[in-house]
Amino acid sequence: METNVNEKQALMIAVAILGKEKEVSEYGYSALREAKDVLQKMLDKKNKEPKFKAFKPPAQTTPAFTEVSLADFEKRELEKMRGKKL
Repeated sequence: METNVNEKQALMIAVAILGKEKEVSEYGYSALREAKDVLQKMLDKKNKEPKFKAFKPPAQTTPAFTEVSLADFEKRELEKMRGKKL
């Protein structure tokens, strides 16, 4: 069934009503029904599952950092500065 309301017009009707620029009574029943049908079709298109799976980065198997005490951290930093192990 061909509707007289296209997607842009349906969105304009919805915005005008939601923005309180116009009232529902200012539109005819046919225009509101057709706008609803067009908007519903647009929503159904958006809600369809994508044909491809989105890329998911692999789970990190090693921890990003290790927890060390302040004394161990200072010891490592001193080793780096001196170039040798304590």
